[in-house]
Amino acid sequence: MTTSTPCDLNNLVDNSCAELNFNETGNLTDQIAPDIPYYMLIYVTTINAIILLVGVIGNVMVIIVVVKVKDMRSPMNYYLVSLSVADLLVLLICQPSALAEFYAKSRWYLSETAYSTIEH
Repeated sequence: MTTSTPCDLNNLVDNSCAELNFNETGNLTDQIAPDIPYYMLIYVTTINAIILLVGVIGNVMVIIVVVKVKDMRSPMNYYLVSLSVADLLVLLICQPSALAEFYAKSRWYLSETAYSTIEH
């Protein structure tokens, strides 16, 4: 089944992109979304997991140290805590959605609200 509407990123959500071929279940056919090599899946997943793990541990450690050690409570360190909280939010929201986008093979599986917040 092919569609005949113009192709842009907004049409990927409702599968109305003219240049994309979808099968009966709504997934892209192999012509447009070829299989990703197994080594690439392992590499991308491992790198993303390491970034997520190191980022979460490091930012949580900064927050714990500033909260627990009385000498570390200064305006500069409070600023670092706010940066750590912001970094945690980016890590916990963007890393999983980036992996979902990588595995989705040009199909958006999250909600339209999530798509509009992450839109390029």
